[in-house]
Amino acid sequence: MKFKFIFAILLTFSILSLVFAENMTLKLDDDDCKIYTVDVPVKKGWNLLGGLLQVSQVSQTSEVSKENIVSIYHYSNTEKKYFMTYPIFKEFDSYLKTEDSVCGDSRCTVKEQTLNNWCPSDCSSQLNSDVMSKVNSNGSITSKENYVLKENERKILNSNSIVELYWTKGPDYLGEGLVLNYKDKAGNVNTTDIYNTPNDGNPNNDDFGIFKEITSTTYIKVDYFRESKTSFTFSVYELKKSIKELYPTSVQVPLLRKLLSNSNWVNVNKDGKLSYEACIIPLEYRPIYKGWNFISLTPEMIGKTIDDFKGNCNLSKGNFWDAISSLAHWEKIMPTKLVGADVMGYGLLVKAENDCSLGLVTSNNIAEPPAVPLE
Repeated sequence: MKFKFIFAILLTFSILSLVFAENMTLKLDDDDCKIYTVDVPVKKGWNLLGGLLQVSQVSQTSEVSKENIVSIYHYSNTEKKYFMTYPIFKEFDSYLKTEDSVCGDSRCTVKEQTLNNWCPSDCSSQLNSDVMSKVNSNGSITSKENYVLKENERKILNSNSIVELYWTKGPDYLGEGLVLNYKDKAGNVNTTDIYNTPNDGNPNNDDFGIFKEITSTTYIKVDYFRESKTSFTFSVYELKKSIKELYPTSVQVPLLRKLLSNSNWVNVNKDGKLSYEACIIPLEYRPIYKGWNFISLTPEMIGKTIDDFKGNCNLSKGNFWDAISSLAHWEKIMPTKLVGADVMGYGLLVKAENDCSLGLVTSNNIAEPPAVPLE
């Protein structure tokens, strides 16, 4: 499906606007992003542009060519710092390698285990206390029991899936950890290794204090009992449904696609029009993090206010970088100010009070058509 957007750009800020241009065309509606042809006026110096991350995106026929681009910087919402993406790519590339993980790719990274970045489909096998608190707050936990057990001390459980629980000392590679033994209702004894290697310098090797998945609806957390190494506390939690059923993963968007959908600082050495292609994911799939976020202005925002496309975000501030005026400056944007068609392809800086996602806010006050006749 292809659409073309033509924008009349006026030098006025009654609605957010700059100069006359036909500056954004939807070239391809892909499965996980919309590919736009962007043609925007830029001024010598810094410009905040939507979806431009590398000079390879610049068209060969662009008036401001890739050779005119001095540098490009991306702001990481999670790291709270700038990464240069051009001309030096090394630090940004390292960032991608450590952060690049898709929720739904069956690979649970350390980041995906944290509350703000939790991926239920990838990280259901172990939950930290913050995530379990989130599950509990939704009323999804049916029972919580705590037991203090010595080695080989057996505990009969009143559980839907486990009838007996005990622990034994494990191999040396578990460090100060143990082997968790549990018997299911069929009489089968299963084991789970609980690692605890506090002296190896890697906290991600430690399972103490983590809720481990024993069955799809049963989780057990092991921890020290009053600093003792002969007795341990076992917290047994049972859920109404499995984590994957409670929190289904509907959309899988690679990190690089998310980053390409942000707006970035582009420093050029001449005035003119810059033409490039941008791959920008749909509005409702763009993640927003607490603090400052650089977002791309795209056609679904035309004629709407920040309040209209804030989704479930609490956006307290909005700023537009006016690079076209004689003196480049930040223009403060009120949440109720309309976004003009003329600024498509540029970037907007918003401040969020929570981790959230953008999306069009539907109104409950939409008028309904007249009722049908009774007879």
